[in-house]
Amino acid sequence: MFYEKRKNDLFVTTRDKNGHLGCGAHMHYHLELVWMTGGTSLAFLGEEEHVLVPDSLFLSFPNQSHAYRSHEVESFTIMIVNPSVMPTLSTCFDTMVPEDPVLTNVSSYPELQFLLEAIRREEQTKRDNLTSSKLRGLMQAMFSELFRHMPLRHHVQGDSGVLKEIINYCAVNFDKELSLSLLAEELHMSKYYISHLFNSRMKVKFNDYINSLRVSAACRYLSSTDKSVTEISELAGFNTPRTFNRAFLKQFGKSPSEYRAENTVAVANDRKRTMVN
Repeated sequence: MFYEKRKNDLFVTTRDKNGHLGCGAHMHYHLELVWMTGGTSLAFLGEEEHVLVPDSLFLSFPNQSHAYRSHEVESFTIMIVNPSVMPTLSTCFDTMVPEDPVLTNVSSYPELQFLLEAIRREEQTKRDNLTSSKLRGLMQAMFSELFRHMPLRHHVQGDSGVLKEIINYCAVNFDKELSLSLLAEELHMSKYYISHLFNSRMKVKFNDYINSLRVSAACRYLSSTDKSVTEISELAGFNTPRTFNRAFLKQFGKSPSEYRAENTVAVANDRKRTMVN
């Protein structure tokens, strides 16, 4: 399980009979909505398993661990949205979660389907980035309509705010020296309590979580710079290249050098297609 530091407030993409929704367990401070229009997939919210079928949608709230497992090519639209985009709804994202993260028979709610389709059209015809005021307005209207049919309930966990504080601190400081003891001292908490939160709520060990943040940062350096693997290891917060290589292999099943070689080829091909178009 890894924590994503997303740079954009809004991300929308559609895959039409050419996508694979599959993705390992992750979390972020954004809402993530998947609207299935073809094929089937499994969605996981924490340890709960849900089947996604055509004409259904799945929603995870901020800092909820979620994952997907695909066995076929699917058609879907995925929307990843920072709660700050919808200020009149933002308080409910901090204190509430859906009673059921899956809504079926989306087409039976014509106003909701209209707004989902409008968002998808706006993304497909955009002329600049996805921070347009029109798209923000559509998001606000769509989620307002969605919550008429997807009831929310208050959090029952008393440590949600504490977990968010811990996650935010780690997201900012993962590239520095960071241990369970240092984190506990900085946040004035028991390191045993912090360890318990990671194990019980996030289903991941603290060190594995920090390494996942560092590996994610390293991927950006590998794909966008020509810095050496040793330099990247230090920039991402690893003490030694050996530790970096071991963590990278554990998460991706390949070395940083192999990842860079494969990604460089993919980027070059994308550039060629862009020039041709």
